Amino acid sequence: MTGVVEDCAGAPQPDEPNRRLWSAFARSIRDNMMAEIVVQILRIGGIVILARALSPHDFGSLKILVVVATFATLANEAGIPDALIQRKDITPEHQWTAWWMSIGLALLTVTILYSSGPGLARMMKIPELREGTQPSGHHH
Repeated sequence: MTGVVEDCAGAPQPDEPNRRLWSAFARSIRDNMMAEIVVQILRIGGIVILARALSPHDFGSLKILVVVATFATLANEAGIPDALIQRKDITPEHQWTAWWMSIGLALLTVTILYSSGPGLARMMKIPELREGTQPSGHHH
């Protein structure tokens, strides 16, 4: 058997490289779990602080803007980072194409969000949303 040695009683024991690999794997799982716990604690703490600092109406407007921003972020990424990561060989042309596609998608997303802000505010019957998407002096 490769990667396994037997102890005095004949029970299989992992050899040193496998033991190091499993140890590194266990550390990475532990570190990822700890990082996720810290992120969730910070997220919950931030929400509690904002909920106490903002009026219920303002907090609702903030949460709507967060949802809109999250959708914009998802649309903006559009799988470009994943495509680069999955390539075996990356050329400068791939990097520049990804860069310019990301910039183009970001500009398109900002333009759509900016121009649809007043309509979104009217549709949701929350005029304050307009202030979160456009400067206050700009009205359609």
